[in-house]
Amino acid sequence: MRAVSGLSLIPALPPARPSDEHEKCQTSFDDGSQTLDFDQFVETSCKIFECPILVQVLKMIQQPSKHAKKHGLKHKRKRSDEPHPEGSPNTKPNSHPSLRLVGFVPDHTRLSITAVYDHHHKLVEILMFKYAYAPIPRTLMKVIALKIPFTRHLTKFTIKQCRIDMYTIHDLNKILLISNITDICLDQCPLKEGNYDILLSDASSLQSLSLSRCNINDVVCERMASRLHHLEPAEPTLLVLNLSSNRITDVGTKYLAEALRNNRHLRYLNLSDNQISDYGAKYILDVLAEFPLNTDEIQDKNSCFKDYLLSKEELYRKYLIDLAIKIETSRRKSSLKRKLSAKKIKVKQEFEDEMMKIKARSMALETIGPFEHPFDSTMVTVKEGRSYCIGNFTLCYLNLRYNNLTYLSVQRLAKVVSHQKMYRNEKMCGLVNVLLEGNNVPKEVNEYILINKDLNKDHALSKGSIKETDKIKPTGHRNLSK
Repeated sequence: MRAVSGLSLIPALPPARPSDEHEKCQTSFDDGSQTLDFDQFVETSCKIFECPILVQVLKMIQQPSKHAKKHGLKHKRKRSDEPHPEGSPNTKPNSHPSLRLVGFVPDHTRLSITAVYDHHHKLVEILMFKYAYAPIPRTLMKVIALKIPFTRHLTKFTIKQCRIDMYTIHDLNKILLISNITDICLDQCPLKEGNYDILLSDASSLQSLSLSRCNINDVVCERMASRLHHLEPAEPTLLVLNLSSNRITDVGTKYLAEALRNNRHLRYLNLSDNQISDYGAKYILDVLAEFPLNTDEIQDKNSCFKDYLLSKEELYRKYLIDLAIKIETSRRKSSLKRKLSAKKIKVKQEFEDEMMKIKARSMALETIGPFEHPFDSTMVTVKEGRSYCIGNFTLCYLNLRYNNLTYLSVQRLAKVVSHQKMYRNEKMCGLVNVLLEGNNVPKEVNEYILINKDLNKDHALSKGSIKETDKIKPTGHRNLSK
């Protein structure tokens, strides 16, 4: 199959983009985007398109995993043609302990991009690190977007401790739409506009989003939480959200809790080192236990169920017509071969019609699947005429370190895990790990024993969900981005 041009896969760019650069890209580098390595293509293109800063692409070779070594998978390391510059570190970077650095030249006049390749020489990650002198040029993001459609193994894009602007987020979102990227890290990249929610505005492959130390406040948190609700484009795919070391208060936590009422995909939430008190923790913990459904949620469920039935009925009628045509054709052929009495023909037709209806309904159900909704029959109980959701059992990991929690939150957590223990099954995991280190909570209380006992032991909880060091740590460095 002939490869499609990278430009044809890139969505329309904002009006602010220079049109002359775009024309150069169309006329010169369609073929190069497919044939050149990422580092060669980016460096060459940035020079031709007159990027305002010097761009240097460094190579890092990813070492095989322990699993690969255990099973005897061998590979040959490819030597880099680039000389190892003086003063470059000989040790592996802390953020990538399994990678080998090939070249690194820190300089405020240039932006160094690290291209991480696996041992099969497939690009798996793009890393921009410590460039805060000016916003990342849009020319560079455009050049990367040209190459992205031809890097199908790329799964991670990291921009850390860099200066970005609102256009960086827009361009990054467009890259998401034409790639297989599952992991975006923007740690320590504060943005005045705070439009990080744009990354969640469209359906993509994004599974993990890290925004640690980005000065996110309650207003930005509200916009992001609105993208996590049921039926939002990014809700089915996003599994991990890191909002540690920001300025989120109880107000922002309330918005996240409202999203968790109907979000059934987010599994990891990191809110450590924020400004959350017992009130904010209560918002989160309350949706992990039983809570009453409001009018809007009931109406939404009924509306979705109605649409489901209509779609199912439409499929049923379609399959019924198709089967009827096949059966009628078969009847005509059989009638030419032998003649039956009118009574036998009628009985046979009635039987065939009934079987045809059963088969059509079975085919429709197999195609559309069972009705799925955050508040379907498996998640709702009725008490005294009022509907209650048994809670969010999808969220497994909750990090609330270094906030303003007290013993009240420990008590609520104990009640939540006790409740989840009653309803937990193979399809509903529930809480696995909760971190409370660095809060104003007691070191020794009975609730810790109950929590460790009731947490999901089928998911490595025997290792200790709330260890002694996780209960309280009055002093220490607050490095909580992980």
